[in-house]
Formats: sequence, C-alpha cells, structure tokens
Amino acid sequence: QQQQQQQQVAAAAVTTKKKKNKTTVLQTFRVQLQDLMNKLAPTHTRYIRCIKPNQEMLPKKTEHHTTMRQLECAGLVTAVTISRETYPNKLDYGTCQYRFECLLLCGRQRRRNVSAIVVQTYQALATKQQTMQETYSDFGDDEYKNARKEAVRFLLSNLIPTDIVRRNSISAVHHKPKHRKKKDPFACGNTKVYFRAGVLEYLENERLEYYTERVIQIQSWFRCLSTTAWYQQYTTLVVRVQSYARRQLGVARRRRWKLMAYRVYGAIRIYQARRHVQTLREERAAARLQSCFRRYRCQRRYETIPVAVRTLQRAYRQYRYRQLQQEQLQRTVEEARMDEKLLSLHAQVNKSILNMNNNNNNN
Repeated sequence: QQQQQQQQVAAAAVTTKKKKNKTTVLQTFRVQLQDLMNKLAPTHTRYIRCIKPNQEMLPKKTEHHTTMRQLECAGLVTAVTISRETYPNKLDYGTCQYRFECLLLCGRQRRRNVSAIVVQTYQALATKQQTMQETYSDFGDDEYKNARKEAVRFLLSNLIPTDIVRRNSISAVHHKPKHRKKKDPFACGNTKVYFRAGVLEYLENERLEYYTERVIQIQSWFRCLSTTAWYQQYTTLVVRVQSYARRQLGVARRRRWKLMAYRVYGAIRIYQARRHVQTLREERAAARLQSCFRRYRCQRRYETIPVAVRTLQRAYRQYRYRQLQQEQLQRTVEEARMDEKLLSLHAQVNKSILNMNNNNNNN
C-alpha cells in the first residue's frame, strides 16, 4: 500500500509538472512527509512524554495535582479511559485454552466453586475439539474453529464473573449513568479472544493463585519427604548413637563384672593357695618327719652295715692273703726247682767243657 501511495504521489507530481511545469510547496511538503513516514514505519518508534513532578524541579518530591493536570492536558487519562472501555488485551484461542483450562478442570478457584456438570461439559467440548483436530481434513477449517471457539467461550464464561467489568471500569467510578448497558467481559473473534480491562489480569491472578497453591502443595510434599528422610536419617543416627552408648555401657558393665569375677577368682585362688600352702606345710612337716625317720633308720642300718662290711673285708682280705701266700709259696718252690735244674745243667756244661779241653790237650 505504501508503494502504491508513493506511486500515486509520484504520478500526481508528474501530472502537475506536465500541467504547470513547476512544484508547489504543498506538494513538496506532502512528498517529504510521506518519505518521513515511510522511514519511521519499520522502526516501530515509541514516543515518551516527560512529566514534571514538581514546579521547583527538586528530586524525590511529587506534587500529585500538578502531575495529574499534566496527564489530563496531555490526554493520557482520556486515552487510558477509552482503552479500558474497549478490549485492550487479546490472546489467541490455543494460548487462552492452554493457560486457563486448569482453573476449570481442577475446580480450585478461590472466589467461586465449579460444579461437576460444568467440568463434564467442558471436557466433552475439549474432546470434540481434539477429535476435530486429529481429523482436520474430514471436518474442515470452519468446523474446527467453531468447536474451539465454543470451547473457549464456555471456558471463559464459567471462569469470569459477570460484575468484573463494572468493578474494573473507570467510567463506573467517575460517571454513574442511569441506564447502564451490560458489557461482556470478553469477545471472541476469528482467531483471538479480546478481553476488557482487568479481565485478563483477573484470570492471570487466578492462574497465579492456582499455581501458587500447587507450588505450595509440592513444597509441602517435598518438605514432608525431606523431613521424613531427615527424620529417618536422624532416627538412624540416634539408633547408632544409642547402640554405641549401649555398647559402651555393656563394655563398661562387662569390665565391672570381669573385675568382680577376677576379684572373686583371685579370692578363690588365694583361698586355694592358702589351703595348698597349708597342705604343703603339713606335707612338708610329714616329709620332714619321714626324712628324719628314714635318716635315723638309714643311720641305724649304716651303723650295722659297716661292721658287717669290715668283717667281710677282713675275711676277704684274709682269704686273698692266703691265696697270695700260697701262690708265692708255689712260685718260690718252682724257682727253687728251676735253680736246682740250672745248677745241674751248669755242672753238666762245665763237665762237658772240661772234657773237651782235655781232649784238645791230648790231641
């Protein structure tokens, strides 16, 4: 369209040039203004209106009368009033249904309850819409849009109270006409839902409260689980500490009983040792008596034995002496006999020597 307008303006300028062969100031201004609008259109320029908070221009000081007068003179109050009397907010059907159907299905609105019949009706409409969406080629675009529009209209009509527009309208506060028309809080278009001022904020607040309740519930569950886990862990630690303390007490008690048992065993052993020592002493005394008696008996026996031994030694010595005397006598006799034989032999040898000498002399 802008290009067509430019072409029209250029064509008009050419025709005027042809007719008059000169450009007027109005034509030049129109062309320049159109060029400026064409340059500003793609930039999405926003205009900022500066408001003086006070006449002295002091920081952190606001004069409400002066500020309100500037807003009224700038036409902002009238613009806001007009925008609130119309439909300033809008959402497409899919986003609206996705964001606000949880309020109807769960039936957890704070200001009014939702009956089960309404929930069942909306579920039937949503099922019909989903079926049409799955079989989009069979039903066509118009039937699917009508089903979605019907489901969203039913959803919003049961969620939005009827007096919300009157409560949020500025004209209802400043102006009180005698015959006031009933204004619908929303309007359904072809692709989007248009909300009056304050209606979308109301739904968003309800949705925020709904999710806040769910978040609080999840937090309570999580805290319950974490507290339960902490309690179980704490119980486990307490049981471990108790078991350790009981074990230490048992060990100490066992040590005390062990010391007592050792003392009793020591006393019993001392008593047994004393009895044993006493018996040993008695046995030692008996052994001493026995040893003394045995020594006395041995001494008596020893006193009798040496006499017999000496007697036997004397007899044996006499016997041996006699044998030695006899052997010596026999040796002396034999020696005497040998001497006699030697003498006789010597005499014979002398005689033979003499005979041999005589014979030699004779020869």
